[in-house]
Amino acid sequence: GPCRFGESIEERGNESSRPLLLWVLRDVARQLQDSKGRILAPEEYLESCLHAEPQSDEHARAANDVRRSMLHFFKHRGCVALPPVANKSGHKASVLSLREQVVSMCLSNPKMVGGQPLTCYSLV
Repeated sequence: GPCRFGESIEERGNESSRPLLLWVLRDVARQLQDSKGRILAPEEYLESCLHAEPQSDEHARAANDVRRSMLHFFKHRGCVALPPVANKSGHKASVLSLREQVVSMCLSNPKMVGGQPLTCYSLV
C-alpha cells in the first residue's frame, strides 16, 4: 500500500519530532536541470522532482505515492549535489561543507528520544 509514515507521526500530534530531509546527490558531474533544460540549484532540483507530473502506470503510481508522502512528511527539505570523487579537491570541499550543514541542521532543530536530547554527536 501507499507510504503512510508521515500520517502516523501526525496522528500522535508530534509535529516537532519530524526530521528534516537533506537529500544528497552523489557524483554530479553536470549542472542540474529540469525537464525543460533550465539550470537548477540543488534545492530547486529536489522540489522539481517531488512536484513532477503524476504518471499513471502501476510502477509510477508507487513513485507518486512516495513523492506525495515526502512532500507531506518533510516540510523542511534541502538538497546537496556532490561532485564525483575523481574531482578530489572539489569533492573534499563539498563533503566538508555537507558535514557543516548537517551539524548546523541538527543543532538548529533538536530532537528528543526517551526524554533526552538527541544531538549530532549522539549519532556518531
